[in-house]
Amino acid sequence: MTSVEVEDLNTVNSNEPLWRSNYGMDYKGPARSVNTTDLVCWASQIASGMEYLASRKVLHGDLAARNILLCDDNVVKICDFGLARSMYKSDNYKKKGEAPLPFKWLALECISDNVFSTYSDVWAYGIVLWELFSLGKVPYPGMEANQELYNKLRDGYRMDKPQYSNQDIYDIMLNCWNVKPDSRPSFKDLKSRFNAMLPDEMRD
Repeated sequence: MTSVEVEDLNTVNSNEPLWRSNYGMDYKGPARSVNTTDLVCWASQIASGMEYLASRKVLHGDLAARNILLCDDNVVKICDFGLARSMYKSDNYKKKGEAPLPFKWLALECISDNVFSTYSDVWAYGIVLWELFSLGKVPYPGMEANQELYNKLRDGYRMDKPQYSNQDIYDIMLNCWNVKPDSRPSFKDLKSRFNAMLPDEMRD
């Protein structure tokens, strides 16, 4: 089993939306402690939900921590399907129109060619992992969502390992951000890898 222990993580409290149930859209209650096992559990559940969408040939298109609800009993749910698309006719979706898109969560092929697929959802999942293991920081801190950021990503730049991630989990993020879409892991594989990090009693 891969160790995911991180020093002092058990003492961290967070009021960020992801760490709380936000059905009522208010975060006025007391903060809860978050530990590494919570983060791995959420990562596994998100991968499981995305595996289901992929099996139904549904592209989410806006996977981000802001679109993950934390519910009772540490259960997470994926929400906000406003950009979701069916891919029954093709494994790729060519975007048309000028609707605003979540630039910092987009895969390179989405930005350059407006092509979206389950592979681009996997890229976004890697960004969600970075959000989880930074305890809710905004991706690409200090950088604007613009052509300059795209150029850096195209040339090989990737975010550094977040504070509460070990190297194994960071390597998964880097796998998700592979420049070649079909070289990224599947959600089935991602679920399996995070599930293996959990205690036996928490595994699917």
